[in-house]
Amino acid sequence: MRARAQSVLYYADDKDILDLLESSKQKLTTTVLREFLLGRGILVSDQEPREEIVRYLATVFLDWPDLRLLLDHTDTNPRAERVTFAKMDTSAGPSDVVAALEVVKASRAAMGGEVLTITRPTDGVFELTVSYSELDASKTRLAQRRLKEGTLVVSRCDGGYSLRHEANPQLQALADEFLAQLPPSEEEALPPAVRPISLLNVVAAEARTAFFTGMMRSLDRMVLVDVTQVSLHRAHAMASSAEAEPRPEADMPYGDAAGDDAVLEEALGPDVDVIGLVKNMVLRGQTVLASREYTALTSKFYVCGATWESEEQTANGVRVAFEARFGNEADCTEFCYQVRGIYPRSQRNDGQLLKTHRACDSDEQRRYQVLLERAAEESIDAILAGSEGAMAREAG
Repeated sequence: MRARAQSVLYYADDKDILDLLESSKQKLTTTVLREFLLGRGILVSDQEPREEIVRYLATVFLDWPDLRLLLDHTDTNPRAERVTFAKMDTSAGPSDVVAALEVVKASRAAMGGEVLTITRPTDGVFELTVSYSELDASKTRLAQRRLKEGTLVVSRCDGGYSLRHEANPQLQALADEFLAQLPPSEEEALPPAVRPISLLNVVAAEARTAFFTGMMRSLDRMVLVDVTQVSLHRAHAMASSAEAEPRPEADMPYGDAAGDDAVLEEALGPDVDVIGLVKNMVLRGQTVLASREYTALTSKFYVCGATWESEEQTANGVRVAFEARFGNEADCTEFCYQVRGIYPRSQRNDGQLLKTHRACDSDEQRRYQVLLERAAEESIDAILAGSEGAMAREAG
């Protein structure tokens, strides 16, 4: 029965082939389909319309190599995922970390469906790489299963270790299982304490916004050049007032042509409080933090995500595009970030910065990730210290 189920899993009927061909017109062009049939010894006229070729292909039997060839044409380069990180206070040594990773590798490998590899690229750094498949229900049946890869990076730091991995449930489960395998502290027999970047206990809108502005300005040996996008969320004070007096809410983009309050007032009437209708919004443009729209919203909204560019303070320094945000915008938890790319300098025009960015290589990615993580830690430490000081003054 198991063998029968597995054979059905990889069987593609005529409807599957037709769905694949109809949904991939830009990748599986008429030329590609003609060359595919030519490889099977079938000549197709240049005048034959694509619809007729697709209808014919859906009626023939395709073996796995043929099907794989068509699927390869439809593959697209996956977007780089955002990354999350946290500090871990523990007295565990390198041998304990390796032992915990080995246990996780053995337990998950026994479940099947994953391939795990442990490496140690440099001293004090351990990596657990996992290859797995993920189902995308929005795709046609043949293209639903996608192969993905993620890495849990455990790095030695002051007081313990830092954890870095892709911000998705698969890697989060891997990190949780690793933490559960680490030995407890010798003094209190407690599991390792994990300190993620979180503003859950900081409810002041000004403080939450200050975390992002402080982080953007705290990148070591880099200067903030431009903020191209900020995500705003309504402050808690407004949320409580909205609950007392129910109003319709909407999630909307804001900036450029969308979200102009004058347009909304004209559409809804002058007696409607436009800001009271909006739960969150996005401002896009150049020098967004200096815009009139952003300044007008700072009293009722806080920043929960941002995209910006910073430039290295060296003679031939490059410009780097960053993105950081909270996955849970209301509570400011589930912090994640991404190094979006680098604007290199031209080799000809007196070293001017190019207008288009390129992807980072592995070394660049690692270096700028560390810079952003340190800046985030410095900023949140300052915010939490200020919050504790304010509470102490109120108590006094």
